[in-house]
Amino acid sequence: MHGKDEEGRAQREELEARIAELEGALTQLKARLRAQQEAEQHAAIDELDDYLAQIDHKYQNLRSFWTVVAQELREMFGPRQDDEGSAS
Repeated sequence: MHGKDEEGRAQREELEARIAELEGALTQLKARLRAQQEAEQHAAIDELDDYLAQIDHKYQNLRSFWTVVAQELREMFGPRQDDEGSAS
């Protein structure tokens, strides 16, 4: 009978060792996944920063352009001093 007990104990210890090994491997895989996700998030944030800088640059260009357009329209369609005197 002691033979079966020892055999059962050996199988249980082997299973426990396998479980511990698998848990260790799973912990390592989780850590690698977490590191990869963090790297992806940092890359996405960097891309967002670049995109926002481009948008800001385009907005500044648009503001400058609008100032020029508004000034030219005032010059083209604004009241002229020589027209004011002859309109009466």
